[in-house]
Amino acid sequence: MFKFSKTLFIFLILSSVSLAQAKSPLFTSETCHPKITTACTLYPFADANLNGGILPYSALISYFNQVSAGLIGENHASINLQNSKYENLPDQDRNHLSFTFNTKKMTLVPVQDLSPETVQKLFTFDSALFKRRMGSNHFNDATRKHFELTRFNRWKLNFERDILLPTDWRSLIHPPFYSLKEIDDESTGSTSANRSPASNGTSPFWNKDYHLTLDSQTRTELTSGNQLRLMVNNASFSEKIKLVKEAKRYVHVAVMSFAYTEESRKLIDALIAQAKAGLDVRVIMEKVWGKVAFNKTIKTLRKNGVKVALSDDLLRVGRNQGLFHSKYFVIDGERGVVGGQNLVDRANKATGYNHFNKDTDVRVEGPIVTDMLEDYGKLWERFTREEFPIAFKKEVLSRKEAERNAGVRGSENYSEWLTKQTPGLCRFISQGPNEDRYKVSKAYFETFSRAEKDILLTTQIVSFQKNPIFNENWSTKIYRKLFAKAKSGLPVNLITNGIDGGFLKTYPKTERPLEKFFTSGMNDITGYLNTALRRGKLEVLATVPNFNTWQHFQYIHSKVAITDDVVTAIGSYNFETYSAEHSYETAVFCQDEKLTHALRDDLTLTIANSTPLTIGN
Repeated sequence: MFKFSKTLFIFLILSSVSLAQAKSPLFTSETCHPKITTACTLYPFADANLNGGILPYSALISYFNQVSAGLIGENHASINLQNSKYENLPDQDRNHLSFTFNTKKMTLVPVQDLSPETVQKLFTFDSALFKRRMGSNHFNDATRKHFELTRFNRWKLNFERDILLPTDWRSLIHPPFYSLKEIDDESTGSTSANRSPASNGTSPFWNKDYHLTLDSQTRTELTSGNQLRLMVNNASFSEKIKLVKEAKRYVHVAVMSFAYTEESRKLIDALIAQAKAGLDVRVIMEKVWGKVAFNKTIKTLRKNGVKVALSDDLLRVGRNQGLFHSKYFVIDGERGVVGGQNLVDRANKATGYNHFNKDTDVRVEGPIVTDMLEDYGKLWERFTREEFPIAFKKEVLSRKEAERNAGVRGSENYSEWLTKQTPGLCRFISQGPNEDRYKVSKAYFETFSRAEKDILLTTQIVSFQKNPIFNENWSTKIYRKLFAKAKSGLPVNLITNGIDGGFLKTYPKTERPLEKFFTSGMNDITGYLNTALRRGKLEVLATVPNFNTWQHFQYIHSKVAITDDVVTAIGSYNFETYSAEHSYETAVFCQDEKLTHALRDDLTLTIANSTPLTIGN
């Protein structure tokens, strides 16, 4: 009785007082005290005696109902309560749950050990009511309006608030959405109102000139009939293991980081098993990064018959210097994976909601894999100073000839493909000091230059020259092109990292402390430093009309772009200076309606679970 009365007393006192100037303008209620006209909140002052207090789940629901006037409520659907190890809790009664609160940080933390997803799914958000209150028909527009009225901390690059919210929401004002249906927005996602119809033959990307230009600039060619499947977060890791186990002749892997953890061992063991079964299994990794953080992986693979090559270009000087940042798989010359995911727990275990990486790959099957095999051979020869087996070179030549004869490769087929808008049109582009360091940069610049409807992109890091003294680098050229497009009235939406995304989150221990630092803590540190050091660049983005920058609540490691809902690019390339100028990078540029719609839906949900960068308040 005493505990209940004490909790109720704290709740009632705090609920009845408000700051003179609200930091969270959305959370207002007509039921507030008559003298209070700005907000009805839990946070009247930072009283240390209140920090560490406990609110039962039922009291928290009452609190949310009052301060949000119906926006945040209880999720009455059945929820499987799980701990941080994703084990079911023996007591599935949510009314036994409670939260500690901190009135300085304005945070709520569950007393029980709960998975982030469990905490997030305990609550609901009325997005329709939210849009009505903000006077907008579209959820993202309503979100921007809300945060434009919210006090912004220019040093921390985040928004202040005077309402307690769970830490597993990060900077969001709502529980993270798990589907587009929760947004309740007819113009969002896969509906026709948000699409450039694929049948629109007037798009410049259905014109042969665009593709011939890319042929010339990147020395690649378009292929058709490729089968494509979007893979986000840990779904990609599971598919990679499956592909490796199903391989019949060879497995070729290129990746920057390959950690030796319990989760990664699943793939390591699969690679070793195939090598011992007589398959040709090869792995290319970054040498400096690999030796420092992932040496156990390298030694284990080599000891058990897997051929490992290490890129040492990071140790070179001048134009030949570069980080090996490419990430792709080639399986039997028929199937493959391309994207931005490393083989570390932050990717392997990521659900999109558990404070690991937000990342994107694409599974490919078709003639584009031939180009990936050819590129792999060139990289192997550069890093080992040995000739790639002649059998693979002959396979590339024979496959290309057969594909050309079948009409799925070559510029002589472009007119027919583009007129019919054949699905599965793709090209594989690889850049690096070994050939042309700017191939992917050129492809993005050319694509963005021809945009007519909108551009949607993600990047881990934002970097460009604010006032170049001499020549612009490629990153700066791309951003200036994006700025010019936005100023002309074309919407540009960029999703990147802010102060959220796992900063200072405690992660499960790995087997080796150094690997824990590089696979978990390092991203936290670099995420904060990237935010702090590039604060000026981010503020530039916020001043460009029609250029919307979104800070996701998870750590963005995804590197993708959609242009006019026609061209979809997925790869390892960040929109920042080092990727644009020095790194080994790969990407696929595709025109495939199903792939584009799948990625558009995923990014629409990503934006809904982000906060906008606005600095004018």
